[in-house]
Amino acid sequence: MSVSLATLSYWQTGRSRPERRASMVAVEVLEQVLRLDAGALSGLLEPPRRTRKAVPRPAIGALWPQSAEVEDVVGAVDTAWDARLSRISQHDVVVVGTDQGERSFTTRQVLRAEEDGPDRWVVVVHLDEHDRALPLVRPVRNCVLGRVVTRPSAGLLVAELLFPRPLRRGRP
Repeated sequence: MSVSLATLSYWQTGRSRPERRASMVAVEVLEQVLRLDAGALSGLLEPPRRTRKAVPRPAIGALWPQSAEVEDVVGAVDTAWDARLSRISQHDVVVVGTDQGERSFTTRQVLRAEEDGPDRWVVVVHLDEHDRALPLVRPVRNCVLGRVVTRPSAGLLVAELLFPRPLRRGRP
């Protein structure tokens, strides 16, 4: 039996998890190799997805310390599709100047529709330092800038990124 390093990495980071019988056998072998009690790793796993009930997503504002203020600003844009999009990949690049100050911050995301219809992605930016200028959101590919709502005194920016056409389920 063999398990690739990529598979182990996916299991470790939560990108995927062992569910098939062969994968569960591999977990049992890992417990033996690591000299763990039987079930030490497999006991940490959630039930297989096909029998697990969907867990409701928290409100968007719940992810920030000023949740009520974030919810108020987010409420000014259409977030109806947010729960139906999954982030497949996110790549952030921060450029730091010689003065150790942030010069730019670029984010690239790949999204997947969990059902047909999403036509936008909402971006929320919260700066801890409220005296800093809010960033400029500049879409590069496969979207255009929709409504932008700011609250500089709270360091908040919410922007809609509109897709050229509604996404179809399962396609990045």
